[in-house]
Amino acid sequence: MEKQVAISILKGMTLSKCAHLHGISKLKCQTIVNTYCLKSNRALYDKLRWNPFDPGAPVTELRKHAQIFIDGAAINEKVTLHSSIWALPEVPIRILNALWESNFTDIQEILEYDQRSLLRLRNVGKGGLKKLLISLGKYGFSIKNIQKIPI
Repeated sequence: MEKQVAISILKGMTLSKCAHLHGISKLKCQTIVNTYCLKSNRALYDKLRWNPFDPGAPVTELRKHAQIFIDGAAINEKVTLHSSIWALPEVPIRILNALWESNFTDIQEILEYDQRSLLRLRNVGKGGLKKLLISLGKYGFSIKNIQKIPI
């Protein structure tokens, strides 16, 4: 449902019409479209989010680049070694933001590090590392474990 909501808003449906159609609030619709765009192309989304104090980018700006976001999301549906970190499901946004701020852009870059190095990253923590490992494990990826880390 979230994918349908995001694509319909990006293609021009108003927030109020989408909220009425799907039975959710306008704020929820806006959150869904912002999360969808954030995960499909983080670099472009950050450029469009001109106000750092505003939690999301303006929907009108997102609509101007709708096809780029839709294409990026289609690529991220199939998780491969070269997929963006934003393609990983069930990893909290906070953890993905921490990886992004540390210049990790794809899964291959994450796999080059061991668990201890990832644990030392700011804002990752043991719980975040565990969720990252579980999500990577679902797609057959694993991260080196040099020392046992109690999780």
